[in-house]
Amino acid sequence: MAKAFAYHKQEAYTIAQRLSCIAGTIPTRRIGIIGSGKMGAGLGRLWAKHGHYAMFSYSRRPEKLQDLVREIGSHARSGSVHNCTALVMYLMHNTPSHMKIEINGSPRKTRQSKSNVDPYVTDLLENIVEGKTILQLGKDVKVFSQGDSAEAIYFIQNGKVKVTVVSAMGNEAVLAILGPRGFLGEGCLVGQTLRVSTATAIQPTTIFRIERRAMLRALHAQSELTEKFTASLLARNIDLQEDLCDQLFNHSEKRLARVLLKLARFGQNNAMPVAKMPRLSHETLAEMVGTTRSRITHFMNKFRKLGLIDYNGEITVRAELLTDVVLHD
Repeated sequence: MAKAFAYHKQEAYTIAQRLSCIAGTIPTRRIGIIGSGKMGAGLGRLWAKHGHYAMFSYSRRPEKLQDLVREIGSHARSGSVHNCTALVMYLMHNTPSHMKIEINGSPRKTRQSKSNVDPYVTDLLENIVEGKTILQLGKDVKVFSQGDSAEAIYFIQNGKVKVTVVSAMGNEAVLAILGPRGFLGEGCLVGQTLRVSTATAIQPTTIFRIERRAMLRALHAQSELTEKFTASLLARNIDLQEDLCDQLFNHSEKRLARVLLKLARFGQNNAMPVAKMPRLSHETLAEMVGTTRSRITHFMNKFRKLGLIDYNGEITVRAELLTDVVLHD
């Protein structure tokens, strides 16, 4: 099922997530699980629930395997590591290609990517089993397009998504750039039937897609999810109010400074004195700020000369300096 062994716990967790998502979508299978800890046991229980058969191997305490097998029942048994590996290979060769999961990489790559994966979204949505899909999107891949049917809400685990809208005259505007812990498409939860904007990944991005009915059921049943989602909605509402005041009362230099600060602080719980953001075109920044490209170029050059930002593949934002010099002048 996976074309590479898990070199790292995070990589193994990614495989387990994707196996969980397809458990209810394929014919009955036998799966070998090497390890009976929280991750392996949880995956085995889920697959058994969907009518599949799980073989567990390897435990520091043999009696733990037997307890787990008894708990799951007739759809579980214990076996050797060799037998479990054989089942994994069988599963690889007897699963339709469009359902196969490929995890490629090396121990070094996995260690580098670990710090980029925020577990918040995974933990937030862990109790939603049905109606949840993990999407791996490349750069410039659309999540949805303006005018599409609105049938799901999306949560960003890592990466960034640009939200744009096109007027009847063909003019395009950037509404937002969303990062880790962000969500989009929430209009479907309150009766929106068609998308009013287009969402596009601007870098490799991992997104959880939750079907509308599944999300509504979860909000009714899971108080913790409801509380956190409501808090996120309120925070977004405050942010939109600040954006509106920014557009009405501040000149373009201040608006640009605020956009840079927001983009640099995606997914961070605390403000950092120095933060990095992906390099965006001046045209995109102009659409976000609501000014011309030439003005953006002028102010970006000014900020760089003042030591407020720096270019090196990514844009380094010296948040405290930018705030003190530009926003608090």
